[in-house]
Amino acid sequence: MKKPPPSITLRAEAGEALIARVEGSGLSADDRRVVVQVIRLYFWLMVALQEAKLSLKRFRTRLFGEPANARAPAGPAGARGGEGMGSQECHSTPTTFPPGVVLGAGLRPAG
Repeated sequence: MKKPPPSITLRAEAGEALIARVEGSGLSADDRRVVVQVIRLYFWLMVALQEAKLSLKRFRTRLFGEPANARAPAGPAGARGGEGMGSQECHSTPTTFPPGVVLGAGLRPAG
């Protein structure tokens, strides 16, 4: 199995400068069009990936509540309801779902 190519990170300014160099290069018109389209697709994909990460984070928070490290402690340090893990209480934030979403084997539209 081949290793993936090394990742690159381009700022918008660097991407636009790269597009300008490609458009002024000696490549054929078709090749220039394809390379510019690949560069623009890269930027679109990076934005879409970032939005997906944020959406997933919001979804996870709605589904499971705030992460434990973000919540205030419920009681004094070291205070527990019992000895074993099974005797500890679970506190979670109530979760509301948009209309049409039901819980079952997974989240899916109702209907």
